[in-house]
Amino acid sequence: MELVSFDLIKRIRVHIQRLERMSLLIPNRKKWIGVTASIDVLEDSSWAIEYYVENDYPSDMKGKYLYTYGLLQALFVQQDAAESIYKVFFDEEVKWSEEYPKAYVVREMRNDVVGHPVNRKDSRFFIYLVQMYMKKESISYLKDNVKTSENEMIKVNLMESIEDSAKCINHVLERVLEKLDSEHKAYIMTYKDVKMVDIFRSLSYAREKIICRDSVMEPSLYKITKDMVKNCKEEVAKRYGSVDAIEAYNSIFKEVDILYDLIDKEVPNSNMSKKDEVCYRLKENLISKLEELAGLCKETDEYFEKEFSEIVE
Repeated sequence: MELVSFDLIKRIRVHIQRLERMSLLIPNRKKWIGVTASIDVLEDSSWAIEYYVENDYPSDMKGKYLYTYGLLQALFVQQDAAESIYKVFFDEEVKWSEEYPKAYVVREMRNDVVGHPVNRKDSRFFIYLVQMYMKKESISYLKDNVKTSENEMIKVNLMESIEDSAKCINHVLERVLEKLDSEHKAYIMTYKDVKMVDIFRSLSYAREKIICRDSVMEPSLYKITKDMVKNCKEEVAKRYGSVDAIEAYNSIFKEVDILYDLIDKEVPNSNMSKKDEVCYRLKENLISKLEELAGLCKETDEYFEKEFSEIVE
């Protein structure tokens, strides 16, 4: 029996936890909260349905109602959660009635029995479960049309409903994954050969001359460090949408900018003594921060290398 795939859910979760995907989603709080909450709800409702399938149905009538109402509600919530995930990435609703008619039948059945049983379609229908036909595998319910005085006994195979809904939801999730996989592959291919750590290839030389107080080379190499930071910010913005999109980078950028401001403006324009010594100590700190930044770039490069190797396997 096919149920909603927890593997598909997990793979979507992995995608949205990627830094580049988070940087796109988090600024739009509605989308970010929407997709994260929907993944959790989809997983939770799928657990509930799996429990129903794997365990005994109550013999007590009170328990039967709880299990039956709970199952039908879980099926509806499951579909809604899948649709919410779909909307985040496709900006449109799932066309249940057109593309997934079997799942749509389940939605309508839930609306009959659990959603609006005593106020269905402008109070035209009144619906109730028939107790004697309530089983784990199936239910029957009576649907009275008060306008025509007609009634209809509807039998539902619950196991078929669970599987029909699951197949449709899995297909929706596969469509989402196909889009995410394609976008991720294109993203990795775009930057796989661009090594961010190369931005800092002259940092060791600059460090040597600055720390050694080379009066000839130090000024030009100090300027080169600013170019390194500028190029790094530009590369981060290209990959993640903005300079401050990734907190690890943003934190170091802020500290580096403060150090440049102190070295270039605050200390020289102050009345403190030993300005040169203070600037020297600040530059030592600056070099340390730039080495941290280079290390972070190396980690980014390694991420792209790893992801590319998995794509080509």
